[in-house]
Amino acid sequence: MLQALRERLRCKETWVVGANRYRNPDEDLPANFEAQRKDYYAALSLPLQAEEFITGVKRDRQQRLGKPRNHDAGAAPATKSASCTSIH
Repeated sequence: MLQALRERLRCKETWVVGANRYRNPDEDLPANFEAQRKDYYAALSLPLQAEEFITGVKRDRQQRLGKPRNHDAGAAPATKSASCTSIH
């Protein structure tokens, strides 16, 4: 029974929740990945350079979330309707 489970895990017929974090991602790449890297990236519309990819992700995130706020990290942002009162 354990041998059958082992084979199914190797063929990815059986999935164990959380097991993905222990996998070797290089095993999931096609055998010709290095030789065909440019073609694979082009098919996915991805840049070959990591910095270019990261810059694009940051730009997309900023566009979706809006521009980051420019207030001090330790100070609360100013509001027009806030007020403080003492309670005795």
